[in-house]
Amino acid sequence: MQEEAQETPVQAETGKTQPTIVGIGASAGGLAALKRFFANVPERTGLSFVVVMHLSPEHESHLADLLQPFCRLPVRQVTETIALEPDTVYVIPPGRNLNTVDTHLRLSQLEERGASARPSITSFVLWQVPTTAIRSA
Repeated sequence: MQEEAQETPVQAETGKTQPTIVGIGASAGGLAALKRFFANVPERTGLSFVVVMHLSPEHESHLADLLQPFCRLPVRQVTETIALEPDTVYVIPPGRNLNTVDTHLRLSQLEERGASARPSITSFVLWQVPTTAIRSA
């Protein structure tokens, strides 16, 4: 017998079946705050969490591994274009920018090169704002 999927709180309130994106930006010093935040996020929210952190492009990132023990949701480092799923945490890899296109996350190259190159948290957040909201603001 197949179990019926239950609505998440966000789906019940908004009627949306696509996940709502929660973008979280942090500098390298924000790890402790991210751990505290995700330790308090319930298992079923219907939300897709996207963490854009300033990471050195010259080092491998262990952010997903560092967050997973504090998180009830699966934590995935984005390595390619990927469909957003509800109740999942996505983290940016080093040396890349991250944007959403429809219901997918897409990586792009950083415009800057070298040790000072960092993903743009502002660009990710602005990418989420509909152009009508920007024009009417």
